[in-house]
Amino acid sequence: MMIFKLSYQNVKKNFHDYTIYFITLTLTVSFSYIFNLLKFQPFMKEFSENSVEDLTRILTQLSLSITLIVTGLALYSNNFILKKRSREIGIYLMLGLKYSQVHLMMILETLIISVISFVSGCVLGIFGTRIFDLLIIKLLGLKIQHSTILFERTAFINTLFTFFIIFVLISIFNYFIISRANLINIVKSKRAILKKRKRKGIINYSVICFVLSIVAIIYFYILMLKPNIDFTDTSTEIAFGIGLLGHIGIFLFGSSVMSFLISHNRKKMYSGINLFSNKQLTSKVGQNGILLSIISFVMSLTLVMLNLGFSAHIWIDENLKYTAPYSISVSGIQPDVSIDKVTNYIKEQGYTIEKEYSFPLYRTDYTLSYFLDPHKTYKLGDEYAFFEDISTRLIMLSDYNKVREISGYKSVLINQGEYLLHADKAVMQSIGNCREVKISSKKLFNPNQLIYLEPLNDSRGVIGGGVTIVVSDEDFINSKIGNYDISLIINTKELRTDMLKSDFESNSDKGLYNYIASYSGGHQVILRSDQRDYNLKQASSYVFTGLFIGSILLIVGASILSLQQMTETMDNKRCYEIMNKLGVKKADVHSSIFKQIFMYFSLPLIVAISHSIVGTIAMSSYSLMTVDAHSFIYSTVISSIIFMIIYIVFILFTHERCKKIISD
Repeated sequence: MMIFKLSYQNVKKNFHDYTIYFITLTLTVSFSYIFNLLKFQPFMKEFSENSVEDLTRILTQLSLSITLIVTGLALYSNNFILKKRSREIGIYLMLGLKYSQVHLMMILETLIISVISFVSGCVLGIFGTRIFDLLIIKLLGLKIQHSTILFERTAFINTLFTFFIIFVLISIFNYFIISRANLINIVKSKRAILKKRKRKGIINYSVICFVLSIVAIIYFYILMLKPNIDFTDTSTEIAFGIGLLGHIGIFLFGSSVMSFLISHNRKKMYSGINLFSNKQLTSKVGQNGILLSIISFVMSLTLVMLNLGFSAHIWIDENLKYTAPYSISVSGIQPDVSIDKVTNYIKEQGYTIEKEYSFPLYRTDYTLSYFLDPHKTYKLGDEYAFFEDISTRLIMLSDYNKVREISGYKSVLINQGEYLLHADKAVMQSIGNCREVKISSKKLFNPNQLIYLEPLNDSRGVIGGGVTIVVSDEDFINSKIGNYDISLIINTKELRTDMLKSDFESNSDKGLYNYIASYSGGHQVILRSDQRDYNLKQASSYVFTGLFIGSILLIVGASILSLQQMTETMDNKRCYEIMNKLGVKKADVHSSIFKQIFMYFSLPLIVAISHSIVGTIAMSSYSLMTVDAHSFIYSTVISSIIFMIIYIVFILFTHERCKKIISD
């Protein structure tokens, strides 16, 4: 009873020391509850069953990862508390308390704070669930099915389990720290003045290394910005390693460069206590270069995920234009197959066909490489190898214009003896000058270099792969091309997403997908709802990861920086006492602390924003989550603003706590 009473009194007296621990655990519990509740929310009905299973698995993996990360932060925060209260613990031991009793006291203190954090986190999670659900619905462009579920027993139990793991690990950590502590060392514990980092070599060495680090980062950026980057390629992995070394080098050698630049501005350097502030800052950055580089790297990943997440809705709709512009599209149908069988079956399933059109696609003797500029094929990357040996298809102008009409585009005209090209967006950047082509024995030209790029094609080439040759009906009639297959495009009046999904996922031969596939080889059938579900699942993984991992890692990074600043202020308290005796004003000391904290927080954030811009472009290219420039700028600005707001809160909080430490 005495130990419990003592623990309770200590919590009341030292609650401000537990602030970071309390905030971190509260936010972790709230985010865990929100994301454990996601799979039960009504909007998940808009996903297919397979997608829900995949996303649930992703959320489970994220929860496990976050539990480990937050546990590490909780241990770091707990270590700060033990260090600050080392003399107090030593006094308890001198007064006769056993190590086991001190350990029990610390467990009870941690339990009291943890229970308060858990309750606060659950309450915050219940109120925050609605906000997060609306945000996810907005980002993914989902429909609001029903009101948000605020409580679910399974989600609560999973959150409680996460909390229990963190608490047990902290208790074990406390036990080892206290049981191995030496009483004399605890009682005589003093705060060490921050030592000046010993530089190896002369300043020129650090400057050279810093410049080489910048060069390495630039090289990495250039490679990442290449079109169609392949992250599995060996050269990319090597470049990533070089970029990582450059990233670490910026923080390891940046402090020496900062010191070098500051020392050349003597007027500013010797103004007030700037000399002390600058020495403190450069020493902190130099000593903690590895830690800062890790935090900055994690921030970069977080920003990339948030950027992609905020662009998800735009990408889902934009991608459908180029992969599934029609409700149903079928290519590769053999000429002897009756198209009426396919359309009648679709009508029997309850769909009202608004527009349909079938047309022949003819094979030519040309391949894609004939139309490409050899000096630009590198822009295609792996796609070039896929398209290189594919026979370029030919379509009559009347059929081409009908497809354009169904898609909402104006008809085009070409003269007899001429041709035009319709190119996929990915191929256009590598096309050279349009040379003459021969259809049978007749030469056709493209004197005006006409190339159309409207999204008429699906992901399986319903009007041809890469490029398609369009010729006038008169020129085609006089030719002798006979090798062809049929393409079919259909737009239905009903969206009927649920029926399309059930048809696609059915193992029965009666399913729409299987029925059509039986006439066309299977892989050449594209259902818009299926493609949208795939896009939605991929975008959701970025949104969930960005919001969940991003939010937690952002808090973790800011908390570590805050704890480190408070720890170092505590270690250097003697310095500030001496400055006070020398007559330095409190306002100047507080200003010095704020400058150090602000710069210490800003450096990893600035580097992270730079990395994230390049990383977002590279990832959007690799994952095909390509968005327009306006959307990219919008998502980057929003993510950066969110980071800055949270960091400003942590900076102000850290500044106040550091002032409190000095005043105590």
